[in-house]
Amino acid sequence: MSPPSDLRARAGLDVRLVPAAVLAWATAVAVIMRPEWAIVVAPCAIVTAVVLPWAWQRWSWRWGRGAVTSGWRAIATILVPAVSVASVAVATRIRIARARAHELHHDIGRMAKVQLRLVTEPKATEFGASAKARIEGLPGQVTVFGDESLLSVTRDTVVESTAGIRAAKRPCISGVQLNLRGDVEVIAPPQGLAADVRQQLFDSAQNLPFGPDRLIPAMAIGDERGFTLADGDMMTASGLSHLSAVSGANVALVVGAVVAVFSWAGPRVRVAVAAVALYGFVAIVGTEPSVLRAVVTGCIGLLAILVGRAGQAIAALSAGIIGLILLAPDLSVSVGFALSVAATAGLVLLAEPLARRLSATTVMGTWPAPAVRAIAVSIAAHVVTMPVLALLVGEISHISLLANLLAAPAVAPVTIAGSLAAVAAALHLNWLVSALLWCAAPCAWWIYQVARLTAGIVAPATGTVTLVVSCTLTLTCLTTLWAWPRLALRAGACAAVLAAGSHAVIWVFGLDIARAPQGWKLAACAEKNQIVLIHAGAVEGPFSYGASVDRSARDPDSTSAPTSLSRQCRIALRITEEMTWHAQGLDPAVDNPTTGTVVVESPSYIAEAVSGRVPQTRSSPQWFVARECGPRVREIVITPEHIPVVCPQRDGPQALYSNGDVWRGR
Repeated sequence: MSPPSDLRARAGLDVRLVPAAVLAWATAVAVIMRPEWAIVVAPCAIVTAVVLPWAWQRWSWRWGRGAVTSGWRAIATILVPAVSVASVAVATRIRIARARAHELHHDIGRMAKVQLRLVTEPKATEFGASAKARIEGLPGQVTVFGDESLLSVTRDTVVESTAGIRAAKRPCISGVQLNLRGDVEVIAPPQGLAADVRQQLFDSAQNLPFGPDRLIPAMAIGDERGFTLADGDMMTASGLSHLSAVSGANVALVVGAVVAVFSWAGPRVRVAVAAVALYGFVAIVGTEPSVLRAVVTGCIGLLAILVGRAGQAIAALSAGIIGLILLAPDLSVSVGFALSVAATAGLVLLAEPLARRLSATTVMGTWPAPAVRAIAVSIAAHVVTMPVLALLVGEISHISLLANLLAAPAVAPVTIAGSLAAVAAALHLNWLVSALLWCAAPCAWWIYQVARLTAGIVAPATGTVTLVVSCTLTLTCLTTLWAWPRLALRAGACAAVLAAGSHAVIWVFGLDIARAPQGWKLAACAEKNQIVLIHAGAVEGPFSYGASVDRSARDPDSTSAPTSLSRQCRIALRITEEMTWHAQGLDPAVDNPTTGTVVVESPSYIAEAVSGRVPQTRSSPQWFVARECGPRVREIVITPEHIPVVCPQRDGPQALYSNGDVWRGR
């Protein structure tokens, strides 16, 4: 039975709410950045919403009934955006006014005792850790910075600490950020079923191999406690960082799996079961704005895939944007929110048509429909999020599309098995939790290896020109794929073969590794989280500590230094089988008087290291080797005494020459 004609007429793209969503979003951004603008925006929108219908009702009788009907439709098109803008402007301005009236704002620039509740898991940074928190009576969220001790505190924990109160560097409702000083005192640990489930899942995952032990909790419920700073950088560089956070994909996979299991039941039963699954997911993950954003976008994306009606999905997405911004205006200035909206819109508008065009080609016509749809979803998400990343982040991963395509087959098993493990943890079935985690471990290992291998293949685009060229080339490739899919697939296959061959040649011969000039006397490499000092030729005098490893005759029982150097270190320093060299593991606690090398934790500890040198070390050091250097540390660091400082952990192998010159890996 075909639908009525009026329903068929509306089966196209319904964009009536798009202007309202765009204007509401822009209004929230404008009011957060310039709160005084609300005084102008809100009255104008209110006047438009009131005066326009009144004026039309008074004078429209002159143009006839048909004109009146069409006019009211036009009025509705203007009235909805006006009401949305007025509501968002007023709601945002009220929250900002409440935040400015909070006592914390009067203490900006000073130290104060603050009690707060963490709403996200603390993440490791170059300078310690950071998290999002809420303070009683203060609207919005507050960014909290602290040292490594903050990493031991979990989400939903109420803590108290002395903090330096500063004005927020990024626009937000709260307008402040906290720099914790001193010890962090736990006032109330996380409580409730959700906290128990997260802890049980995290503890059970620690028995898994390296990689899955931290990736499964992150992919299932957004628990990134096991992530190190290197893990986060790796996921970002590979373009897979969205997998380790709660996103619309998690919601779509969980709800989609439940709907698929109950496909034999009627629509009402499936909707009810999906609602229960969605409620359980939110209860475990939380009800923060980022989670609600994921719930809305995930459900809309799933609706578009299951129903196949992009028009209704766009209308639902627009309504979701308006509702989320009214509920949490901070989302309007969130990069994650912009990426979620862009990815959902791309999924709704591009994924299904692109999948149909790919299935019509002879190359992919025989492929399974889920595989073709997964490829189309990855391409659509990559294309629509590139401009957002270029504008808001200033960095685009060239390898993210390949990484997402390689990881796509393993994402659903890990997410679904991890979610089932969370349900089992809620039921205290520890044996089932372990079994489900081990079932997901191979797929999680594959995703982790994809991220590790693709993270270092190609450097991301960062410059303005490079970003513009990358976006233009991506749009050109999409246009070619849409217009001439067969030609684009063949060209892509040839390009992939050439790229793989070129990368293999570059890797085999080490063409991507810079080489130090001959004649260095000392070198420093980072080997397995340890700084290794390498001496060219024989070394005179005893070592103050550590072990000497001779290339021609190694001591197999020595554990203070590695028995072999990494490939990058050997190629960069031109170390061959015929050379005689010695490797020495360095301890930051003491320096090496024989070689004039002082190891420090970071460049900021140089003065302390020099003042604490032993009396017998009267000669000034030849160089400082820093174990850690953050992104804010300059590439070339020299002390006031003109002593060079090198960072092999960040910059790769470093070499020192007899005349005092330093080769810094480039």
